[in-house]
Amino acid sequence: MRPFSTLARLARSRSGAAAIEFTFLLPLLLIFCGIVFETGRIIIYYQRMVTVVDNTARFAARFPEFDSRARSGALLYAQLAGPPSSDTRLDLTLRSAKLNEGTPQLAFPAYNIMGNAQDVAWQDTMKGSGFLTNEAAIIVSGRYRHQISFIFLFTREIDLTYVAATNPYFSRDYRYNDGVSDQDYWNAI
Repeated sequence: MRPFSTLARLARSRSGAAAIEFTFLLPLLLIFCGIVFETGRIIIYYQRMVTVVDNTARFAARFPEFDSRARSGALLYAQLAGPPSSDTRLDLTLRSAKLNEGTPQLAFPAYNIMGNAQDVAWQDTMKGSGFLTNEAAIIVSGRYRHQISFIFLFTREIDLTYVAATNPYFSRDYRYNDGVSDQDYWNAI
């Protein structure tokens, strides 16, 4: 009978109950805090990537030709604009395109400014941005590979993607050339 009375007495005792309950809830609390922290980091890095992609597209739109000066300037501009944390995780690809019967067509092969973001879907952005048929567009697609910092949550990278499309600043009809300026069309001597 004695063992049963000891168990009954322990069951009625409340000393240390809060510590035991906290011990059970601590892992859930840590996981919740980790998820909130990672979500915040993802939002911050995504916003920084959007800023870099938008500003790189605006920078590239300033040049009537995509020559070596514009290429090196776009790279430097992207680096100075503040890549999220490491420019080895950021990929930027520039394209010049126009809509031909609702289908985007490249003016010249895609140019990788940093890394390679050629597989980031850009056609829907151009179609949905209100570009008219045969209207020149400069498209910069970006991808940032975000590494989760809490390894016990996930052990993989998350790809954050964004595409910016804009008109060249000087003309909506100007054919953005690959390294050659069309001075007769541009008429800026």
